[in-house]
Amino acid sequence: MLKRSLLTCLALCGCAYVNPQGVAQMSAFSPLTTDPAELRAVVSLPMGVEIPPNGAVLTFAATRTDTGDVVEEMFDLMQLQTAQGDVIVQMAADDAKAYRAVQRKIAQWEDAAPDETRGSFSISVAACRVGDGPAEDATFSVALATTEDGRFIPLVEDAPIKDALALAEGGPNQNKCG
Repeated sequence: MLKRSLLTCLALCGCAYVNPQGVAQMSAFSPLTTDPAELRAVVSLPMGVEIPPNGAVLTFAATRTDTGDVVEEMFDLMQLQTAQGDVIVQMAADDAKAYRAVQRKIAQWEDAAPDETRGSFSISVAACRVGDGPAEDATFSVALATTEDGRFIPLVEDAPIKDALALAEGGPNQNKCG
């Protein structure tokens, strides 16, 4: 059975900042059938925090426990700045063919041996401090779109950026950009 891990920050943020309705809406999401061109995340970061180049990565992997076969592909996601200052991360058109090949392979495994197929799907976004960093009470939010209508589903809302940076960086003053 394919296990879905949507965003690393869902586990890092704690339940207080995870939007339960967004998580419920995402329960219908399948990385095996979603068109990679429709998959986008929007990250709202405060002043003093940026996503470094190649800092957004989609990982799609699976293992067949009966055969020992493994497939894992990582895709660097493009970053697009919105007029509101948010960052949209999405797959480059050039990577869609490789993603679809992984989809087909894992779907075949799932059809042939659903109890022996273990998979994961994640979007990881690195963030780093710039300048003096964010304000002490600054927050971030994350939403995901998986369908053609493009509606973003909020998953993380107003989570403290200092906690996420400290956890990701191994301490409160590590990992500045540049």
